[in-house]
Amino acid sequence: MGRASKAASQESAQCARWSKDALAFTLTMKPDLVILTSSFKPKDSNNEEIVQPGVQEAIRRYLQGGSAVLALRDAPRFSTDPNVNIERAQEMAFKATGIHPTPAPSKAYIAFLKKQREPVSYLDPSPWICPSGACPMIIGNIYVYLDQNHLKAQYAKSMGPLFACEAPKLALPK
Repeated sequence: MGRASKAASQESAQCARWSKDALAFTLTMKPDLVILTSSFKPKDSNNEEIVQPGVQEAIRRYLQGGSAVLALRDAPRFSTDPNVNIERAQEMAFKATGIHPTPAPSKAYIAFLKKQREPVSYLDPSPWICPSGACPMIIGNIYVYLDQNHLKAQYAKSMGPLFACEAPKLALPK
């Protein structure tokens, strides 16, 4: 809960405060299932993916509260806004948009996943975002990314049927 990649301490403090408040509020709701992102790649990590600060504690508290947890691997991130590639492509007679490779999960993230216990389920949506290991900016006539690290809502909604196919394989509450 919270992002370690924020450079400005004021933004980091705001993120930490928001994360703390979100965790407290969610715990009062006693949800059957909590879905959260569990990893990300800091800008200065040389492609090394890490577990988000606070995620282990949040998962522990949700489990203690009786909630099942679905930990999602974060979407691949880019050093610059990938939509700039689209704009440049359109300027050049709609040439193909940029394709970026999907990063592999880091050893630290894999170790984190192996340490967890039921009822924590894991889902890596990377194949839906980066089919065949490449991350195009447009899939099915839908822009994938809002910016360098957030998916467009329309694209996230389009992944619903893919999630529905995977959900029965996960240890989720019925």
